[in-house]
Amino acid sequence: MKRTIGGIITEEVKVGSINFAELFRDQGLHELKLKPTQKYLYVRTIPLPWAMKMTALPGKSAAVGILLWYLSGVSKNMTVKLSGVQLKRFGIQRSAGGRALKWLEAAGLVKVMRSGNKSPRVTILEV
Repeated sequence: MKRTIGGIITEEVKVGSINFAELFRDQGLHELKLKPTQKYLYVRTIPLPWAMKMTALPGKSAAVGILLWYLSGVSKNMTVKLSGVQLKRFGIQRSAGGRALKWLEAAGLVKVMRSGNKSPRVTILEV
């Protein structure tokens, strides 16, 4: 469902609409099996100073930052591959994701290793 809040168009993304098996495969991981008592997967805790800097940045910086922390938590690694497919699954256009990645890098929150047309490898830095 799309809504407009303060002139910004938002779209609700339901957890069920994300194919986690493909997302994990893209990261070279096996699909996580939830325990019978677990209902949802969560984004790992983001350090407050990191989150404060991230949310002060323009555009989709916060959304990309949360996606990076999620991928980092799933892979248990501070360096992750950020593909256009992952951005799309989280409702972020590739061009907006690229701009956000540049802003996160300029703010000293991430280090980005680019290699031609391949998906960038992003390392989350300590603040």
